[in-house]
Amino acid sequence: MAAIATGVIESHVVDSPLPLRNSGTSVANQMRIAAGMLTFPSARRPSAGFFFLRDLQSLAARGHLVSVIGSVSWIAGTPSTSAVSPPVSLSVHRHASLSAFWPFRRQLTSFHITSAIAAIRGRFEEANDGADVTYLKFLSSVGLFRHAMASKRRVLCVGEGPESLERRFAAMGCHSLQRDLECVDAIEVRNQHMCDLLHPILPSHAEVRVVGSGVDTQFYRPGDKLGARQRLALAPDEFVVAHVGSNIVGKGGQRVIHAVGAIPKAVCAIAGPGWRPSRSSNRLRVLGVVAPTDVRDLLHAADIFVLPSTSEGMPNAVLEALSCGVPVIVGARQYSDFLVDEYECLKVDPLDVDAIRASILRIALDPAFAARLSAGGLAAAQRLSMACRIDQVEQLLTGSGS
Repeated sequence: MAAIATGVIESHVVDSPLPLRNSGTSVANQMRIAAGMLTFPSARRPSAGFFFLRDLQSLAARGHLVSVIGSVSWIAGTPSTSAVSPPVSLSVHRHASLSAFWPFRRQLTSFHITSAIAAIRGRFEEANDGADVTYLKFLSSVGLFRHAMASKRRVLCVGEGPESLERRFAAMGCHSLQRDLECVDAIEVRNQHMCDLLHPILPSHAEVRVVGSGVDTQFYRPGDKLGARQRLALAPDEFVVAHVGSNIVGKGGQRVIHAVGAIPKAVCAIAGPGWRPSRSSNRLRVLGVVAPTDVRDLLHAADIFVLPSTSEGMPNAVLEALSCGVPVIVGARQYSDFLVDEYECLKVDPLDVDAIRASILRIALDPAFAARLSAGGLAAAQRLSMACRIDQVEQLLTGSGS
C-alpha cells in the first residue's frame, strides 16, 4: 500500500536529511494519527524528536495517515538511515513553534510566546479533526490533549528516564499534571520504574505499557574494526573502551575515564555533547559531538562499550552497541532490567570505579566470555529492534495486544 503522511512541521534547516516533500493525493489508510511534539534544536546526534519522527514515518509506511505538529530543527546534520527508507512523503508548512523560542525565551515578549502557543493549538486542532488516534511525544506537551478531545484514543509517549521525570513533576506540579493526564487513554514508557513513578497520578482508565526505544539493526550492525579504527585514528593494537553520552555526572563518562586510566595499554574513546576534543591524549580520545556514522565507527572500533549511567529510560547508545556486537557493561539499575546479566551484558555498580575497571578486565582477559556477551547482545538487539518497537507502538495506538 502506498503511504502518504501529511504534516505541519516547522523547519529551521535548509538541507534537511529527511525526505520532506509535498505529498500527493491521500490514499486509503487503516488509521489516522495526529502526532504532536514540542522539541528543541540539538546537536548532530539524533534527539528524541528525531526518533519520534522515525516512528511516525514507519507507521506511515504501514499505511497509516500521519499528521505531525512540531519542529524538525533538531535533525540538522543528521544523515538519513535505513530507519527512514523508503522515503515517506510529508507536506511541510511553516508555523510558529515553541521549540524555536525555547533557547531565547528571556528575549521574547509574552505576545510572542502567546502567539506561538495559539499557532500550535490551532494547527493541532486542525490535525486532530477526524483523527482516530492522537500520539504525543514528551510529558511537557501533555496539555495539548485538551485540544484533541475529538480523537478516539489519546496516547502519550514518555521516553525520558526516572530522574528527568521527577524533575518534570517538580516543574509542572503534580496537581496540574494529574489534571492534564485525565485526557490520556494510554502511556508509553521505557521501563517499569517509570510505570511506578507515574502510577499515583494516572487516571484509573489509563493503561501504561513498557515499549523499548528500538534500534535500527540495519544501520547499527557488526562492521570492519580495522577500517573504523583507521577512520578514527585509533591504532590497530590498542584495547579500546568506548563510551557514548553527554558529559554529565549521571552518564558516568568521567568514571569510565578513571577506570580505563589504570589499565595498561587501554584507550578510552568518548563521543557525546559536552566532551571537548582538545582533551584528547594518548590514553583518551574525545570525538565530541559527532554524526551517527561516526558513532557507528566508534562502536565498530571498540573492544568494549561502557555506560555506567545512574538513571535512564532505555539508553539508545546501549542498544546501538548491542546491535554492533560489542560487549556491553552497563549500570546495575532498573533501566537495565531489560537485559540479562552475564549473557547479554555485564552489570556493575555505576558509581564504583574499581568495579567498572574489574568488569573491563574480566572481559578483556576472557575472550570466550567476551564472545558470549557479543552473541547475547546481538540476540537482544533483534528483540529490541525498531521493527519490534513499531509493532508494539501500533498495538498501543490501536488498543490491541494488551
